[in-house]
Amino acid sequence: NRLAAQLDWMVKTGVDACGTQARNFGDAKRILWFPETHEAIRRELVFRPALIKNSVMMRAAIARKHRWDESTLAYEYRMWLELVCRYRLGNVPMVLMRYRRHPAQFTQRCSLQIRAEMRVWRQSYFSALYPDSEPRDYNIISRVIDRERMENTDDLRLAGKWLSLLAQVEENFLRDRMARRWLETCRNSAHLGMDCRRIYRKILPEFNLSHAPSAWRLHLQCALRMGTGSRSYSILKQIKSAFQPGIRRSTRGL
Repeated sequence: NRLAAQLDWMVKTGVDACGTQARNFGDAKRILWFPETHEAIRRELVFRPALIKNSVMMRAAIARKHRWDESTLAYEYRMWLELVCRYRLGNVPMVLMRYRRHPAQFTQRCSLQIRAEMRVWRQSYFSALYPDSEPRDYNIISRVIDRERMENTDDLRLAGKWLSLLAQVEENFLRDRMARRWLETCRNSAHLGMDCRRIYRKILPEFNLSHAPSAWRLHLQCALRMGTGSRSYSILKQIKSAFQPGIRRSTRGL
């Protein structure tokens, strides 16, 4: 009943193209959640493709007019950036497909090249989305996406400002996603010490969350001035893995 449910949702919401939520299987098993509304998709596209192409249904006229450009590896991302400026996009808030993950798939084998191409398209998209932004603003967002640490408290505050601004939509999923990116950015920047924790706590209410993500690790890392990407943090992770080999470590993507 996937196609019927998806078409019914498109008629009710008036969107021109939509995807669905999905469940991974293969070497990773988890729910893949995507923003539901057009406005949330516009903002999530700053960070990643906000629809999963295998699930997308669109009006025939749009599909005829906008073809996949497979001259670029990041053709999926480029397509959504093109469509979001011309049509209403959405994602059905139901898991209607299963998506296989395995090491040999295209997105895994070519991940570095895909990310490099996405950076090129992302910069022009961000500038169009926020025409009053400055090069420093995009540089900060780019460092958040690449999970790089902020070198000083001014950069950290600017990162928090942009993530909280991007979170200002009426969709809980997106606000939670942006808040988790804010927490991760602060954990990566824990070398700034307790100032980092204070900035995190000051900006967190701007995400308007009913339940904030747990931040006890951030407090510990800031007290030790140990950023997530630091050498000392990596050593601690290796020690933990050696003593707890049975624990499956999960990853959370941007």
